[in-house]
Amino acid sequence: MNANNPYKQPTSNVEISQPPSDSVSELAFSSKANYLAASSWDNEVRIWEVQSNGTSIGKAAFSHQAPALCCTWSQDGSRVVSGGADKAGRMIDLGTGQTSQIAQHDGPIRCIKFVEAENSSPILATAGWDKMLKYWDLRQQAPIGTVSLPERAYAMDCINPLL
Repeated sequence: MNANNPYKQPTSNVEISQPPSDSVSELAFSSKANYLAASSWDNEVRIWEVQSNGTSIGKAAFSHQAPALCCTWSQDGSRVVSGGADKAGRMIDLGTGQTSQIAQHDGPIRCIKFVEAENSSPILATAGWDKMLKYWDLRQQAPIGTVSLPERAYAMDCINPLL
């Protein structure tokens, strides 16, 4: 065990139980626990706990109405958000198991990231094939900001607070 990471790391490859039935579009590890999220072309976002003995346990799953194209974790590890070809951003709260739609675009959402600055509420950023970048306060239904992009979004990253 590493002093910076209290979670024991597996010493070999881990085969995921109940994997997606179609191609994986994005993988994201939680920064707070040995949890892995995967979005896939079978319209599902799945979450597993990776055990130190080389096994995995399915913890949660939620669906889009078309392929799920991206996923990421909140900084505190309590929520997973995803974007899909159904033009929707969706979220699961792992504490309650409740899912909700939290974003909407006019085209598929290809990129999704939390932007979490110190001493402020987390903001969700979504970018899509509608050439729009949108910022969302999860307490509101409408975006709190939009940016027109010169082309469709295919990749996005965040090192807080930089997007």
